[in-house]
Amino acid sequence: MKKNTVYKNDLYACYSKRELAKLLSNKDLKVYTREIRNPDHHFLNKKRTFYQSKITKEIFNKKPSDYLPSKYREFSDSCEKHKKVLKQICFYLSQIEMPKYLFSKKESDYKRNALYHIGNTKFILLDIDSFFPNCKFKYVKDFFAKESGLHMVKEKKDKDGNIIAYESDVADRMAKIVTVPIDSSTNGKRIIPQGYPTSPIVSFLSYKDMFDKINDVAIKYNCKFSTYVDDLSFSYKDNSFDPKVLITEVNNILNDYGHSTNEKKIKIIDIEKELGPNDQLILPLITGLTVKRYCVRASKKMHSKMNKLFNKFISMGEPKDEFEYIKKWKCFISLNGIFNTIEYVEPSSTKKNREHIKKVIEQNKKNYVFHVKVQRVEQLKYERKIFDAYKNCTLVEFINKNRRKLINYK
Repeated sequence: MKKNTVYKNDLYACYSKRELAKLLSNKDLKVYTREIRNPDHHFLNKKRTFYQSKITKEIFNKKPSDYLPSKYREFSDSCEKHKKVLKQICFYLSQIEMPKYLFSKKESDYKRNALYHIGNTKFILLDIDSFFPNCKFKYVKDFFAKESGLHMVKEKKDKDGNIIAYESDVADRMAKIVTVPIDSSTNGKRIIPQGYPTSPIVSFLSYKDMFDKINDVAIKYNCKFSTYVDDLSFSYKDNSFDPKVLITEVNNILNDYGHSTNEKKIKIIDIEKELGPNDQLILPLITGLTVKRYCVRASKKMHSKMNKLFNKFISMGEPKDEFEYIKKWKCFISLNGIFNTIEYVEPSSTKKNREHIKKVIEQNKKNYVFHVKVQRVEQLKYERKIFDAYKNCTLVEFINKNRRKLINYK
């Protein structure tokens, strides 16, 4: 594959560790060749692993005693320099031309994914079970090494100029930078972790052949197909089509690549026929958004969560100490986040319904900061200091004075 057609970046055919270090460096980041040679030593020794309950969303810094992949998500939070390296890799990979059916890419999002299906009335919604943990190192390295990928290999030729072997050291190091070992007892097996900025795009590119085959199945049955990381959505209009035929073929493709669908999350929905409680139509949720025939809306669950957070925030009242302040700050950040999501999804004609929430958010923005992580404040044990700054109306001054520790830390 020609470098100047699909791959418009300098990573293609880069087989020198020294050159790769230069490519991953920028004005704010200096990457050294020794870090490329041994990324685990320089980056992974400093990473943080944490766990999140799939039910309560509570975060645990230590592995829960009842840990199961079905109960918890395991995240890898890379060290600051590693994170910058990963973002630089994302910069290059995002220049690769992506297929129309992928919506977890640059200049696309969950809303566009849902909008892609409006006009159709029948939906098949699938979820790849434990997608990242089942993404194997071999597929990642193959993407960086193969000619149809980034071809980061050195060609060894005989005296007549014929290629007799490939050296894939650089492809191997690149694959290690974006993956993590499962644990010390699994003979060096590695996976794509949840939490890395590269994980969505690397997982897709590593398994692009798999997704292309799924797209071919959708085309064969005249269905629209889209994917957002591990969410697979299909829509169509044909009343005579049996959705189980498509599901079986998609399952077979996933199995060929070591993946499978989550049986509990398979949904087959016909918005013209399916009735739920009180004879209301059951509507599909695509990447968290409700898809009607000709429009997309925030789900009832999102609206309910926003209203609960709003009522909780209002009921907290004026914080009396640092513990109440931190608790209210966390609630405010969550409220502001889901409010902005709903504002982005819903049409302007519905804005009046949220004016009271918007007003409260605007009134309280001066009392909390968005560019400082609450976890960082807790890590530094600065709860009392930031609470005092809030009481004295000197939050901005406090943040600026402690910017190096709170924001620009490494």
